Amino acid sequence: MRQVDVAPEVRNCVPARELDEFCAALAETEVTCVICGDDLPAGSSTSVAVQVFVDPADATVFSVVASHARCGPSGVHQRPGLAEQLSVRSGTATRELDVRWCPLILPSGHVGVAWEASERVVTWQDDPADAVTAVVAAYLKLGFDLVTPGQIEADALPELPVPPGWVAEVGEDGYLAVLSPDGNAALSVSVDADALGQLRKGVTEKAQLVALTGCNLHLDSEHREAGLIYAAAQGSLVGARVPARVT
Repeated sequence: MRQVDVAPEVRNCVPARELDEFCAALAETEVTCVICGDDLPAGSSTSVAVQVFVDPADATVFSVVASHARCGPSGVHQRPGLAEQLSVRSGTATRELDVRWCPLILPSGHVGVAWEASERVVTWQDDPADAVTAVVAAYLKLGFDLVTPGQIEADALPELPVPPGWVAEVGEDGYLAVLSPDGNAALSVSVDADALGQLRKGVTEKAQLVALTGCNLHLDSEHREAGLIYAAAQGSLVGARVPARVT
């Protein structure tokens, strides 16, 4: 396993969970140095450093990347034009994002989906807790509502609000998309055959999808419902009912 160097200023601006996952991936997988462009194959013991690039004209997002430690120490750097690049990317390359998600089959017969993006571009905040607040606030402005633990335990998620402009699509080719009012995909994933059948059946019967998202949802845990309840208790889970169609 290779050593991963992380500067204090990087830890101050990247949420701890995102940073831990990024470092874990760097320690085991192939790395392309952002400075020299050379690759390090998986299994190499050469040390790497975490680099953060920020657009000086719009310091609302940043990109987290890696370099050889010998090419430069870990740190935070300015990169003009980065915000524009990320804006284009988010509108056109949603299918390529690394997203933790899972389908939901509710006791009421409704179907849903919960997701948490883990793309290496996160809201720029000094405190990791503020990043959670920013994500939740963004969805609240778009018509989602905070989810409480009681709503999950009482199967009351189908009573969530229906925000204007949102729509979900479940395709025959196994594709699931949740589209925001501006037409961009908040979620865009491939669904396996078993889950696809259940989602298509639920959408056909109910004409809607329960959509849950937020931060620290623990969707990769064996106890997903408990993870969602915990996130709701922390105020980091939001949800809505989204009109849905089978395509």
